[in-house]
Amino acid sequence: MAVLTILEQGGTMMYVILAIAVLALGVGVERIISLYLLSFLGARKLSEEVAQRFLAFLGLLGNVATLRGLLGTIFGLILAFSGVSAASAADRQAVLAEGISVAMYTTAFGIVAAVPVLFLHNILVSRSEKILVETEEGATRLMAALGRRLRVVSRDKNDDEQVA
Repeated sequence: MAVLTILEQGGTMMYVILAIAVLALGVGVERIISLYLLSFLGARKLSEEVAQRFLAFLGLLGNVATLRGLLGTIFGLILAFSGVSAASAADRQAVLAEGISVAMYTTAFGIVAAVPVLFLHNILVSRSEKILVETEEGATRLMAALGRRLRVVSRDKNDDEQVA
């Protein structure tokens, strides 16, 4: 079955879910590239804001895709039952089947869109936190080294003053 056919059979909610999935894909690719550059090319200036930018938005998109799929289910069922009440006895079965079809397509598409987005979100959050921990550890080591160096310089200065 062609993708456009599936989108059409699922109703207008499918296009909203598709837009959410495409937006999430763009955000995910941007985050992967940014975190790769920060991690492997050595970031000179890293802030928590830079490392975790758009990650909450990515999680939100995954949750919204799921909820839009469920909302499409509700719309499909409303369509099915309202159509049954308005249809003739001969057409009721077809109207009911069409509404249930819309409900199932939007549910499936919402979940299919949301699962990879939420999976990607969790991977990127984990990677972002790892980069932040590594950066903080490096800063702590640098501060400790500077503290030792200042003590040595201070001690040498005191020794020079005592000799003079």
